[in-house]
Amino acid sequence: MDGDTRGSETLAEKIARRTERFTRLEKVLANYLSVRPDSLLIGTGASLAAQAGVSPMTVSRFIQKLGFKNLAEAKRALRREAHGPTVSRFSRRYEMFRETAGKTFDGQANYELQCTAIKKAYTLRTEPMWKRVIDMVAHGRHLFTAGFQTTSHLADGLAMHLEYVRPNVQHLDGVNGTYANVLGANVPDAGIPGGDAVKNTLIIIDIFRYGRNGPELARVARDAGADVIVVCDEFCDWAAGITPYVLPVATNIGLFFSSTVAIQVLLNLLIHDVVDTLGEAAARRMESLSEAQNRFGQYLK
Repeated sequence: MDGDTRGSETLAEKIARRTERFTRLEKVLANYLSVRPDSLLIGTGASLAAQAGVSPMTVSRFIQKLGFKNLAEAKRALRREAHGPTVSRFSRRYEMFRETAGKTFDGQANYELQCTAIKKAYTLRTEPMWKRVIDMVAHGRHLFTAGFQTTSHLADGLAMHLEYVRPNVQHLDGVNGTYANVLGANVPDAGIPGGDAVKNTLIIIDIFRYGRNGPELARVARDAGADVIVVCDEFCDWAAGITPYVLPVATNIGLFFSSTVAIQVLLNLLIHDVVDTLGEAAARRMESLSEAQNRFGQYLK
């Protein structure tokens, strides 16, 4: 195979040089791997196929077209490339983008990957765990949200929306360096139905590269008696060991930065079902807040 004579090529270079040979589905996979090459190091051909929205046979043909005998050989080569002592994974992201921009990006294929990620978010809503998650968010005595780096705004926005429909909602920005509110919120609150009996709830939103404080915050909250929900990308490997309430969606669809569209869809579904669960209690709170907004004149209409 011609790839054998160019062993020093990076994965991005291999993909870029062979673009015209790829089938439409192989281009979908190429698009996915151009920005997230470390996907090859995780799981099997079948799991990679599921993540990219193609068949295992497509993965096998694609690997061979890159010049590898099989997936195991591709993993060994990529491991040397990705984990060498001088490699910066973040800076390599731009280098790979520059090498492949305009060569492998297929807008239609990327759209299909995004649609697959959104469908996954809707699928999570049909799983048995979803009802329990909604109950924890709707009826938790205190509700906290936390995000890190590029997901902080998602956690903040989630808290703002949920504050419209239930009391005792707080976004943890970590500025004080302790997240002490999670530990100090054990006083029963009569404002929540069942507030004397239920636990606090923490929602963490995290994607690669995962926040250092995420696992520790989850453990602290769990050990303090709170229910912990983690909304994450499909590669998050720390959450399942701490809480059973893990909601993974695909964020790596071949764009320069991870796409949080599917996460936003999932959060919108969560808010919708929380409002539906709270019913008249949510309506009364929204009416009260609307009156306060009118009093303070914060809105044009």
